[in-house]
Amino acid sequence: MNKKGFVKSKYIFEKNGTVTHSCEKKDSPSKKINDHSRHFSALIINRILLGCYQEKLFWSFVLILCCALVALPIYFRVQEYLSYESSQIISTIVTPKNLFPAVTICKERKSMFLYCDLDIYDVNSNYNVPCPRDKQTVEERSNVVGTGSYRTNIQPFEFYCDELRRKCSPSDLQSQFFKTVRNERGECVTWNGNGTYTNANNIIELIVKVVKVERYFEVIEVIVHEPQVDGTLQDLTFRVTTAKKYEISFTKVVSELLPAPYSNCINKKQNDIFPGKYTLENCVNSHNCISTFKQCGDTFDYCRKYIPESIAIHYGRNNTISRNINCLKKQNETLPPICLLPCKQTDFEVSIFSEVDTRLNNNQFVFVMKNKNRNTYIEKKDKLDKTNNWTRLASEIAGLFSLVTGSLLICIIELFVYAVLSCF
Repeated sequence: MNKKGFVKSKYIFEKNGTVTHSCEKKDSPSKKINDHSRHFSALIINRILLGCYQEKLFWSFVLILCCALVALPIYFRVQEYLSYESSQIISTIVTPKNLFPAVTICKERKSMFLYCDLDIYDVNSNYNVPCPRDKQTVEERSNVVGTGSYRTNIQPFEFYCDELRRKCSPSDLQSQFFKTVRNERGECVTWNGNGTYTNANNIIELIVKVVKVERYFEVIEVIVHEPQVDGTLQDLTFRVTTAKKYEISFTKVVSELLPAPYSNCINKKQNDIFPGKYTLENCVNSHNCISTFKQCGDTFDYCRKYIPESIAIHYGRNNTISRNINCLKKQNETLPPICLLPCKQTDFEVSIFSEVDTRLNNNQFVFVMKNKNRNTYIEKKDKLDKTNNWTRLASEIAGLFSLVTGSLLICIIELFVYAVLSCF
């Protein structure tokens, strides 16, 4: 630049007669920054960078006000996006297989609130000696299946399978359709525990015989539940008596919730110390068992062997029976924990009809199970509102910015170029 303020330049003449202009290198950075800032497509940015002090102050205030006016509708739009609306679609699914639920049959299933084979609410449970189970090592605890006078090697039931009325052999009881369950709550047998049983006729009939009869009419607990779940821990049961026939009709309902963050559900097993699939009941029981063990040094009989080894070693104490019972009773009166539902679960809506069957002995009962709707099940699936998606949200936000700043993309590119030039 000379004394008069003109910029020196070079003219390069090519062979074809065209002329190209080239700025001198020593003037190019400051000149480019100055020229670039004078020609912003957004007037506000131009005035903030090149105006006088009053102009900079005024247009800065205008820019902040415009950003606030843009931020306010964006905030409400984001809140609307986060507070989504969903709908539940209920449909009937046709399947080629008639899959049956699992059924657990228990003889005299004991209470969950037992400690050392004693009911914690029994006023006579006043023993000033430790429970013998407290002396077990961690290895013994993990290997023990059941203890106490109720444990026996005699199979509690005999089954006559299918329409041929043939007696199920002992090998059948250990097959995929029958599983013996002996634990602190009693002796049980689970049928179809894996949920693989299917029947083209949509019906199955089992005659059950109680091996050891202790009274004229035995009272048996039957639990219809989701496969791969420990039926002895489920609370929804119905009682049957011998010399009767029970017809169990069920409807399979598969519920699927939206994944996080749209709903409070989990897809994997967590906060659940019991075997099998994750369930809400198992989560609540797991919290109660671990909490009572930490506070009392021991816990209820039914969940003692499932306590993690690290907790058993660190919190185990050798208190008396009466002290532990009082502690367990106090812990049992606290509020239950908040557990999450599984994102996908299967329920069975069951209806039961019973009648006296004079052909049966006083140690037998029959249950007939069938699907109400053959080869179908009900699916309940949550679905997001289609109008509430992230692409629409992004488009609306970009539109608001464009409305205030003019050409949003061009303005951003200009600011980027200005920042790059300022670095030289």
